[in-house]
Amino acid sequence: MFMICASSVRAEESKEREIFSSHYDEGRIVQVIEENLPINVLSKHTINRFRELEKLSGIKFYNPVGFLLAAEKGSKDAINLLQTLLSHNIAFSDLSDGDAFKRRFPYLQTDDCDCRIFDDNGAGYVSARRLVKAQKKVARLQGCEIIEDIVREVKDLHEGVHQVITEKNGIIRAKRVLICAGAFTNYIRLQPVGRVKMVINKETVAMLRLSEKEAEILSNGNGHKKNQREAVSAKLPLGLRGVAQRLTYLTQL
Repeated sequence: MFMICASSVRAEESKEREIFSSHYDEGRIVQVIEENLPINVLSKHTINRFRELEKLSGIKFYNPVGFLLAAEKGSKDAINLLQTLLSHNIAFSDLSDGDAFKRRFPYLQTDDCDCRIFDDNGAGYVSARRLVKAQKKVARLQGCEIIEDIVREVKDLHEGVHQVITEKNGIIRAKRVLICAGAFTNYIRLQPVGRVKMVINKETVAMLRLSEKEAEILSNGNGHKKNQREAVSAKLPLGLRGVAQRLTYLTQL
């Protein structure tokens, strides 16, 4: 078995490619509460495997610190999300009450008109780079050979044999090929399946730089003794468009 995947991003490569997102991110939010039910189910199963992967690889990448979503009360987005969560028995904590929110997160502040939904069911953040490192290590332990390259094209040959061509002009032939390119699937020439019908969801992301003082405040809750290492991933109002929608507060900066 072979796994073809890109190596960790290098300084010289970052000048050649605009590399953001996916497995190049140091921090990525993971949560269970989703308006899209299939994504909710997939997220739950994925999160449930994180600890197993950490144990098998010996690499820590998962921090289940919770996920906080704030949306304007009565907005279409908030109503649709709440209906989905309630109708499918998806666990969440409603912190819309101002006092309850302040007791839980005395170091955070949102508008009083916000509906605040907290996901404490395994949500938090992962180091995507360390996650990929863990996956590759476990794959090697199970006999998989890792090829550090990028797939450019997959062709059909004969009698069910496929040919994989990489950017370094490597050629691998196999009867079975599993393609895990996510949102980038249609950027690869895939003769066996052609162009895949898919919709790519876009989000505007805020990339924040924190001072040491701000990091310390977020890290210990500004003197909050109950959960000094507690952190929260916060998503701003769902209806907001063209403005930064996603913020991540991390404890281990």
